[in-house]
Amino acid sequence: RNDYGSVVVPGVGEWEPWLSVSVVLPAYGHQEKLDLVLASLAAQSYPSRLLEVVVVDDGSPEPLVLGPVVPEHVRLIRSSGGAWGSAHAVNCGVAASSGDVVLRLDADMLVFREHVESQLRWHHRLDYAAVLGHKLFVDWVPGRHSAERVREEVAAGRAGALFDPATADTHWI
Repeated sequence: RNDYGSVVVPGVGEWEPWLSVSVVLPAYGHQEKLDLVLASLAAQSYPSRLLEVVVVDDGSPEPLVLGPVVPEHVRLIRSSGGAWGSAHAVNCGVAASSGDVVLRLDADMLVFREHVESQLRWHHRLDYAAVLGHKLFVDWVPGRHSAERVREEVAAGRAGALFDPATADTHWI
């Protein structure tokens, strides 16, 4: 029950970031979903010079590849041997990262344009904070969206138009 009400964070788009961020994506299979999350990360409001994405393939049966639309600074690595699972893949991604801050996302999340910026504005004020975000679960329909369309809609601030909010499931933090 920490109270951060006294912490003043700037509004989205009303500040100049300086911290670098490494977005770590542990991934296992589901190439099409990975392509869409990378496309949404390619359209972030956070400056691309400060944003790196590290995708960690955790031993997918068919090795993952970087899709057609990716952020400017993105790498795909394989998790190290001897262990497996999401936590191990995250550790491998963090070890390969260079950012001041680590932002962990799932490889099937489509993030809105301001997602990274919204998270990082807190880290610019508090170097000890663990920042949470909200997510909705929506039905997955293979082939519904191309990576190009996702990037276009996210860049235009219309990520919400890519799904029907009325069909969204439980809201998680």
